[in-house]
Amino acid sequence: AWAAGGAATGAPPLSPIAILCAIIIGTILGINSLRELERTAATDLRFIWILCGAAPDHSTFGRHILR
Repeated sequence: AWAAGGAATGAPPLSPIAILCAIIIGTILGINSLRELERTAATDLRFIWILCGAAPDHSTFGRHILR
């Protein structure tokens, strides 16, 4: 059901700073693929801690890289 402000369900917004940190750390670790970064963000405790348990998909990382 739609609420006045948008969908009633869905993931909470992610901090752009947290996503940027994950991208930088992924680059330092030699992760060059957005899909590999997505897999790593869901399984590596460093990324889980930085992203507060959220597991963004590859398109989220890609949108932040293009900004």
